[in-house]
Amino acid sequence: MNDPDSNRDIVSSCIISLAKIGLDQSILVEIKKHLSSRDQEISETATIAIGIANLVEGVKYLLALAKDTPEGRELLKRNRTPFRTRSFACYGLGLIAYATKDHDLKSKIFEAMKALIQDENLNNRDIKVAAFQAIRLLRPAMGSRMGKELTQSAVAFLSGYIARKKVNKQVQSHAYTALATLVGRGDRYDTQGKLREMVTKAVGDRNRKHWIHQSAVLALGQMGTPEDITLCKTLQKYMIKGKDQQAKNFCAISLGQIGGAANRDFLLSKFRQRRTRTLLKPWIALGLGIMENQRHLRLSNSPAPASSLAREAVLNAFKKEKNRLFASAFAVSLGLMRATEAVDDIVDRMHKYQNTQESCGYMALALGLLNAGEMKSDINEMVDRSFHFEILLTQASIALGLIGDKEIGRKLIAKMKDEKNGLAVQASLAQALGFIGDKRSVRPLVEIMENSNSYKDIPRAFAAVALGLICDKEEYPWNSKISMNINYRANTETLTGSSTGVLDIL
Repeated sequence: MNDPDSNRDIVSSCIISLAKIGLDQSILVEIKKHLSSRDQEISETATIAIGIANLVEGVKYLLALAKDTPEGRELLKRNRTPFRTRSFACYGLGLIAYATKDHDLKSKIFEAMKALIQDENLNNRDIKVAAFQAIRLLRPAMGSRMGKELTQSAVAFLSGYIARKKVNKQVQSHAYTALATLVGRGDRYDTQGKLREMVTKAVGDRNRKHWIHQSAVLALGQMGTPEDITLCKTLQKYMIKGKDQQAKNFCAISLGQIGGAANRDFLLSKFRQRRTRTLLKPWIALGLGIMENQRHLRLSNSPAPASSLAREAVLNAFKKEKNRLFASAFAVSLGLMRATEAVDDIVDRMHKYQNTQESCGYMALALGLLNAGEMKSDINEMVDRSFHFEILLTQASIALGLIGDKEIGRKLIAKMKDEKNGLAVQASLAQALGFIGDKRSVRPLVEIMENSNSYKDIPRAFAAVALGLICDKEEYPWNSKISMNINYRANTETLTGSSTGVLDIL
């Protein structure tokens, strides 16, 4: 390969694919070989791959890397462990903690992450934020004694860290979402409501940094119930009068996650008001969509119509909206609400936006959420035209997967064989194939990967990536555990920054 960046991306993608397939523990040997690569991206990809593959035998290596011990440096063949590798090791440990049922191992990982966060000589934000995410992923079993003890220890540590004044506030903000994940909703753990009260006060304190407000708002979305009147009122008040716009946006999402008639009526009222800031309305629409979608899932697997008032309000706003990104948010909201009466309007907008790949892609995705099978041919045409538009290609392909198109896999594989496609398009093809998850794609992908005479490195590498995604044992992408309900605005380089963070990897 003449292009070193292309070669790096290919090797990294294959390592992740190998970890996803995870045939047996022998893959640790293969992954470990790449830890000492002089290419930083390959080395850190191998590090996180140990966590993706849930290789318990690799915990000792990840701990050595996270702590920057002599053993860790020997693994890398370096004089010190780069902060990026240390951060990726923490994320890997979190993934293993999430998957294992061994509470001794969970406790070992927790104590290591706690020590990193408490180390006053360690001033790197990336490492400490990654350590908080690992704690957030502990997932102790509340039904067991050891699970309860670990939860108590983790909650006590996180609560204490939240109360500290002389710490980096961007780092501290991640303690809120970690706490919310461990505590859960309502009285499951927080029987007296003291933790919810603590987080609620943080939202109401105007002297707190914007990162704290954002994370505390998101935390309440995971902790609150419709019966928590003070909590819900605090979110409602902040959405109207809060000082940070992103935290106000997050309030709409959190109220949607909490649900309840009072929160729905509040969101609907603010959505209809002309004086509500234009920037906030797409978030309110998404909050309403989330609320109605969750209600649908709770009731049964059969279609449950959303509130007719919510559907009508969002659809009317969609018809009038001229801003393409705002219209995209309204369309996704209508998809979440199962508003089938919006199909024709969304189709018209999809054709209108056909030269704007992001907005057009969201229209296609909304039609997929609506299971609009009658639009299969139109969306297929979008896929055919999106030769150099990777975002539209991914969104339209996912839409066809949601609709249940049986032919889209064959079409995507045919595109993958075209060597004129660059890395971005190949990555989109692999991602779309993985999302659709059609087992009939396995054999042709294996043929591409194994046939070095007919296909060059890039198509073969991304065929391997697609195989890894299709064969992944989990229902959702591996990094969704990290991304869900996280404050991505308090981001660091290794979380999601400059397209090189843990959330940016296929």
